[in-house]
Amino acid sequence: MENLNSLAEEVAKAYMRYLKSETGSDLVTINGVSKHVDLEQLTFGLVGIVHYNSKKLPVDESSSDPHRHLQRMINIFSKPYSLTPYGLSLINAMNEHSMNNKEGRMM
Repeated sequence: MENLNSLAEEVAKAYMRYLKSETGSDLVTINGVSKHVDLEQLTFGLVGIVHYNSKKLPVDESSSDPHRHLQRMINIFSKPYSLTPYGLSLINAMNEHSMNNKEGRMM
């Protein structure tokens, strides 16, 4: 479990670096609404998604194993690590879902 959390944190850190390079901050804006992205909450969300998918999508081989699912999101051959297009699209979908959440939680 600790390895899974560490990998999810590396994916989250790669996203934070990407976000900072693209926007200059940790803000995400969707449909005119801006929110700060929190590293710990993003890490927690990633772990939750890969666990959920491993139980709900057991037929999809790459999603049935939480570690492999996270590995698809990050390019470990770049220094510093970077997101894959899949990782970026998944986190963008998470952000959009969070923004549309009526409770307006920080991501």
